[in-house]
Amino acid sequence: MSTYQKMKPIILELFQVSRDAIHMHVGFGCLVLVLFFSSKKLNSFQVLIPGFILSIIMEILDLRDDYAVSKTVNIAASIHDLINTNFIPVVLVLMAKMKRVRV
Repeated sequence: MSTYQKMKPIILELFQVSRDAIHMHVGFGCLVLVLFFSSKKLNSFQVLIPGFILSIIMEILDLRDDYAVSKTVNIAASIHDLINTNFIPVVLVLMAKMKRVRV
């Protein structure tokens, strides 16, 4: 088992959240950090890029580890995780673009 897979249960226990919820927290947290540390505004699609990159890296690690253990990969689960991670940031940026939230 990789270090990444060993860390996941510790993080879930520490924050007392489900596997799906942690993805949502990571996506939102990444968006907040980008907004805080950059000069970009919420209505810029560029603020989504770091979250997309992070979620893809996380899923590549999951797929690699799944394949190493069972010689199979679950693409549907990875797509589900990518959606969970990026859904709230995408909705917030779209709302900002449509002037539904103040920027």
